[in-house]
Amino acid sequence: MHIQRSVLLFFLLTAFLSGCGSNAGMDDTGMPETMEEAETAEDNRTPTEADGSNADMAETYERFLNGELTIAWKKEQVPVAELFWDNDIEYCFCDINGDGVEELHIRDSVAYYAVGVCDNQPQILSEIWWWHEPEASDAEWLKKLSENDLEWKERQLENFATWQEAYAAYIERRESMVSEYASYALIYVDDDEIPELYIYTGGMATGEFVVSFYDGHVGVMNRERVGLQYMERVGLLYSESGNMGFNPCNIYKLDKGTFSEIGTGLCSEIYDEEEVSFEYFWEGCPVTENEYEARIAELIDKSACVELAELYTKEEILEILGDYGE
Repeated sequence: MHIQRSVLLFFLLTAFLSGCGSNAGMDDTGMPETMEEAETAEDNRTPTEADGSNADMAETYERFLNGELTIAWKKEQVPVAELFWDNDIEYCFCDINGDGVEELHIRDSVAYYAVGVCDNQPQILSEIWWWHEPEASDAEWLKKLSENDLEWKERQLENFATWQEAYAAYIERRESMVSEYASYALIYVDDDEIPELYIYTGGMATGEFVVSFYDGHVGVMNRERVGLQYMERVGLLYSESGNMGFNPCNIYKLDKGTFSEIGTGLCSEIYDEEEVSFEYFWEGCPVTENEYEARIAELIDKSACVELAELYTKEEILEILGDYGE
């Protein structure tokens, strides 16, 4: 996930730098030569340049992160919690466009936003969602980005007293990110008495999510495919569904509310005229089919995995959550 973040941060930086820093219409001192050019420069200011002091901007950023200020997104004003799938985010401050003012950068496991300030209001400068692994050609940029020493801080967007409250709020907050065909279920992945929330977003691009609640903490796992299975009350999840001859295998573990990927493989279909053959990889290295299956068996018993029995609409799952709270 950190590799994905780094690659897309590069594209974000490139987008910013390509649109900023022009010296057209400036004299040798960097000042506009005419009143007309000054007015043009005024109109072309970036959001951060158009605002007040650094102290005012810092206050605006803090109020935004606290959910006290909304931001324009998809033609609506939304709080920061509606921008992300995860409830836990990371943020830092960094001057991207070289104007001497630091912008706010926020990310979770799915999305990345750069935020500036205009008229004491937060404004999205750039938005990127990462759904795919980076290509090998991005390796050099990854090296450069890894040398950028940014101080990322962790933050929880919302706090909840009960898992019912957390799941209901999560469903409502992320409604704009799922399709009208989204469906939900409560499943028992680990061995405690709190179920996990399963979300099928209604599309292959966004795939499916599993949300956990542990000690007030909301954890989220996303697989950008469908067909997830799990070993009930064992804490293991598994899927190897794909499309167009590309079938990734992902094995996840849920422990104390935190998801981790403990195994990654790939079965790739190779077409040669009318014949089809298969190539297998585990953790990026080529393996035989028997080795591939053996690596999976070391981590999870596929025969013991169960599929989702029943899915509910948003209205139905919210009613079920309400019934639990009574």
